Amino acid sequence: MADNIEVVVLNKLRAEAERLGCEIEAVEGGGFNVWPPADMQPADDPFASFHYADDTTTARWMLQEYARVLHLTRRVNAQVDIRGPK
Repeated sequence: MADNIEVVVLNKLRAEAERLGCEIEAVEGGGFNVWPPADMQPADDPFASFHYADDTTTARWMLQEYARVLHLTRRVNAQVDIRGPK
């Protein structure tokens, strides 16, 4: 039964990751790598080069942090045209 719950939780996390443009991959031996959206600037990545999560709870938290950063950067980009003058 626990295996079924873990599969459901992981599927929900993967769906949330896809919605955000992120990716979750299972690591052999346990844990997950949570990758940022491909278009996220390295300076905006809250996890820099450390994308490992021990468990689904940590992976969920990492996705929430990516969602927070994406929301903030989109708000800033909407308020300030970062492309410079036309």
